[in-house]
Amino acid sequence: MTACSNHPGTIKGAELQKLVAASEKLQAKLRERITIVASRCGIDFEAFALLDQLSNGSGQSEERGLGLLRSAGLATGEAPNILVTTEGIKAYAAINRARFDWLDLAAEQLDVERLRITSELLDKIEL
Repeated sequence: MTACSNHPGTIKGAELQKLVAASEKLQAKLRERITIVASRCGIDFEAFALLDQLSNGSGQSEERGLGLLRSAGLATGEAPNILVTTEGIKAYAAINRARFDWLDLAAEQLDVERLRITSELLDKIEL
């Protein structure tokens, strides 16, 4: 039996595994940054994710984080009529500003051409 070309024991598989690990590491760092800034607004990452959905017109069900949003004064109402308060809009903007600032700093360290090539390669992966 031969190894699949994407098996971690092959060169391609090992490189793909490194790429996935690097991506997960960056996602964890971004999540940590969002969590820190969200905590200043009295919420956690899950509540911010819900605030993001609500601010963009979705997430209108009783979801994890809604109680925290309500207690922090960032949302009001009952599903399916949950509204983001003025304070919620301000908190959402502050957290997003911090998120995008972090992404901008991370992007400064990237080689755009290599990133484009990597993205094109990832687009070719089919499950």
